[in-house]
Amino acid sequence: TKLYLMGGLTDAGAYSSNVHVYDTLADAWTTYATSYARAYHTANVNAGPVVLSGGVATTASASEPLLLTFDTTTNAFSAQATTGSSPGSRRGHSAVISHGKLYVWGGDDASAGETQTIHALDLTSWLWEELQSSGSRPYGRKFHSAAIVGNHRMYVFGGVDAIGVVHNDVHVLDLTTRLWSATLPSGTPPTARQLHSALLVDQSVYVFGGYTGQVGDVSRARGM
Repeated sequence: TKLYLMGGLTDAGAYSSNVHVYDTLADAWTTYATSYARAYHTANVNAGPVVLSGGVATTASASEPLLLTFDTTTNAFSAQATTGSSPGSRRGHSAVISHGKLYVWGGDDASAGETQTIHALDLTSWLWEELQSSGSRPYGRKFHSAAIVGNHRMYVFGGVDAIGVVHNDVHVLDLTTRLWSATLPSGTPPTARQLHSALLVDQSVYVFGGYTGQVGDVSRARGM
């Protein structure tokens, strides 16, 4: 019943460290100040805390490799130590949770630019693993979206690649077989975009907003 809005860029271009909580039952906002400013990160709800990965901490910094957890009881962040082969510095990536693991794909690597690698983090042992995948892999990109459908299929939409091309394609990664496939949904697709949001509701993925030259549109893909 609560929506958590974490960090981001303000109208003045500052990196926000605030966490805004919208209680949908009370129809009220509450703001909590924290010690961690962040933008271009991801935040995912686990069985316990909210897991925040990557992003940029200041205008002068490279992508931020630190993993944070947010306790919704104390409303405070904690730095989370991890081991294994982490994705390192990353911004504009996507992250989804499936079967107790956080899957991070794509984004802008601080040293290599837009990437198409995928890493998995076990949320019990906090061990990272770089996964090998095959099939019709999408171009490396950032500012795309990803959503889990049916517990083991990750759908990736849109984003911008290393040469600045903005996409509206859809790719699917089976997290069990680690096989990529491209799909062409019927109907009129959303225009190519980046920096949008996507959400799964009742087996439909809703895509909203983003940078396209137009704002305020909502598209829905069914049957995924």
